This record gives sequence, C-alpha cells and structure tokens, in this order.
Amino acid sequence: MSDTGRLLAAFETGALLRPATHDANLVDLALAFAHVCGVEDCELTPGADRISNLVSDARHLVLVLIDGFGMNVLEREPSDSVFRQHVCLELRTVFPSSTAPALTSLATGLWPAEHAVPGWWVHLPDAGLTATILPFVERFSERTLEGGVDVHAALPAPTLMGRYRRQVARIMPAHIEGSVYSRYATPAAFTFGYRSLSTAVDVIESRISGASEDTLTYLYIPFIDAAAHEHGPESRQARDATRRVRERIGTLVSRLRGRARIVVTADHGGITGNERARHVLDRRDALMEHLEAPPSCEPRAPAFHARHGREEAFASLFRRRFGEHFVLLTVAEADSLRLFGRGAMTSETRSRLGTHVGIAVERDVLLYEPAPTLAAMKGFHGGLLPDEMRVPLIVA
Repeated sequence: MSDTGRLLAAFETGALLRPATHDANLVDLALAFAHVCGVEDCELTPGADRISNLVSDARHLVLVLIDGFGMNVLEREPSDSVFRQHVCLELRTVFPSSTAPALTSLATGLWPAEHAVPGWWVHLPDAGLTATILPFVERFSERTLEGGVDVHAALPAPTLMGRYRRQVARIMPAHIEGSVYSRYATPAAFTFGYRSLSTAVDVIESRISGASEDTLTYLYIPFIDAAAHEHGPESRQARDATRRVRERIGTLVSRLRGRARIVVTADHGGITGNERARHVLDRRDALMEHLEAPPSCEPRAPAFHARHGREEAFASLFRRRFGEHFVLLTVAEADSLRLFGRGAMTSETRSRLGTHVGIAVERDVLLYEPAPTLAAMKGFHGGLLPDEMRVPLIVA
C-alpha cells in the first residue's frame, strides 16, 4: 500500500484524525471571534456561525488559550470541575498539532497552508536559516532574528485582532509578554505580563469592572504544556498543573459570572513518547547527504528539503529506515489531501515545507541534533493522533 493509502486507511479507522474537515475547528473559532468583535468582511463557516452564537450576546469576552489542554486532559478532569461543567463542543485543531501553527491560525483565521507557519521550526529559504518562530530566534544558535529578519516576511499573514472593534487586552506570562510574536499575533491596547496566574485573574477582573466599552481579553496559559513536555501528559506534574489552572479559572468564572463570557480552548493535546519511538539524526547521518537543510517543522511531522535530483534517493532511504513508523508524502501529495488546510497551499508555505513531509503513524518522533531539553522531553505533539488533534471549547 502506498503511503497515501496508509494515511487514508488510518483516517478511515479513526486511528488518525484528518484535519480541515467540516467538524468545528480552531479556524472556525478564530472567525467566530472576529465576527463577534466587529470584523466586517469575515465570512462565517457553519462551524464559526455555531460558535459565534454561543458568545455573540456578551459585552465582555475573555478568550483563554490553555496550551496543551487537549480533550484527553479534559476527560481526566473530575465531573464537577469548571471545565467539565461548561464544555460545549469538541474542536479539531490544525495540522501540525502544535503551538506555532495553531496560534497563528487563531490569530489570522487562516489554515497553516495559507499563513505559512507550518511548525515550531520554520525554514526560511530566503533568509537561508531555520527559525524557532515563536521566540523568533535562529534554531541552533538561538540568536535573535529581530533586526536581521523582517518580521512581516517571516510572519506574512495579516492578523484579525488588530481589526477588532473592542478594547483589546493581552495577558501573558511576563517572560514572553511583548515578544515579537505576541505583538504580531495579538496586538492590543492594554498588555500585562503576569508572574502568577492569580495576579492575571485579578487584572482581568479589575479591567472588566472598570470598562466603559465592550472588551476582549486574551489570556494565554502555558503551564500544562510545559509540564507535559518535561514529564509526560499523564504525569503527576501535569495533573498538578491542570489542577492549579482549573482552580484559577474557576475563580475567574466565579468573579465574572454575569459580567463576561469566558471561552476556554487549547492549541493541541499531547502524547507520552517512549525511548523505542525516539529516532535521532545528526549531521553525519546518511540521510543528510540528500537534504539542503536539517529536518524542520515538528519531531512528529518533520519537513524535508531534498536536494534537487536527490528526491527519490532520499525518499527511498527514509522509507527503508523509518517507513514502519512514518508515512512520507511529497508536499504536493500533502497539499492534495488538504492536510495543512482546506485551501491550496500558498507558494510561501510550500517553499517552507520543502519537498516531503513525514507523519508519525503511532508515537514516534524524529529528532535532529536535539538540545538537552528536547532530548529529555517525555511529552510530544504535532501529529494526527486523536489525543493530539482533539481540543475542547468551554463557554462559561
């Protein structure tokens, strides 16, 4: 069976979930919020229309993005938790199921095929480097790209939040508030960098209490994802992080009840990897002879830039070594299957993805010269397993 056939068969059985279906999804959520917040030329999909009806009557909206809070995490919650009590819909995230493409879809209302941020590591051919796009640094040296790489070239899609006809606030952890990416994705008149989630809750309540106009407050919470990466999504540490977030969101719901609509969602879920499913490459590996650049995008959905004339040799060697664990598609095949979104890929996205995309069929990851933190990770996401693709929509 061809790799395309294997992937379609996995979609048919539900072993993997196809992105960009007609089920409600993260792009629908972005369009719904844009519509409710007064962006006039925003065309609503059926899913976006359904979501907008859940929040359209609220003068004050609080959008909470809990990184890594997939349905698999929600389903482990106590039945009386604020999350379980108020869950409305299950959404499907984008592919790759990772923070950079998902947050960019939420910011732009576009699929990764359109917005050209297809992973945590984005190869920028024109700049001759690979960016770790959210911190906006060069991948290997971690040298800042600010001042050297044009932000609008690296992040070419226009965002929606700057067109909202509401007073917009951005509440983020202090160490990332004001970063290149946060300023791009969530332009806001009011910003606050918090050092504790309790303080963030206080700031949100105070702001809404004193507001004279309609508001939108965006709160980003990274703690569950951080614990899941370091210790695994099922770990005690990840559960403790979930409990602490639940308590603070419960406080926010109690304080704002009747004065604001709180909408909670996530960018992706996650899985626990294992040592047998961890494949490590370095620059001396035979595969690298066929590539123009190191594998980019995601460990569970690596993108490859095969050298001109070496495409077949690369694909043959990759399948011989990793074909049991990954399907390998050409970028054209991935585009035809609409894996990166409902519309055709832009030329920018295509150039950043290169020639081929690998997709893990189970829990495998492919790591290239990983830094110690990445090498020690126990939790991953980015693939198409249900635990990665399913995220909640909670409205309280």
